[in-house]
Amino acid sequence: MTLALFAAFWAVSILLVITPGMDWAYVISAGIRGRVVVPAVAGLLFGHLLMIAIVVA
Repeated sequence: MTLALFAAFWAVSILLVITPGMDWAYVISAGIRGRVVVPAVAGLLFGHLLMIAIVVA
């Protein structure tokens, strides 16, 4: 894998994580209900990491 391809892959992966969507809505709704948001964020980040690992493999 070339360095340019590697950098492009991680750039797209980071964009997927920071783009607002249903995952952000879930975290915001968990916070509004007074629940702790750390498990929600950790679960979402683990899901993104798993997706990235599957694509890399």
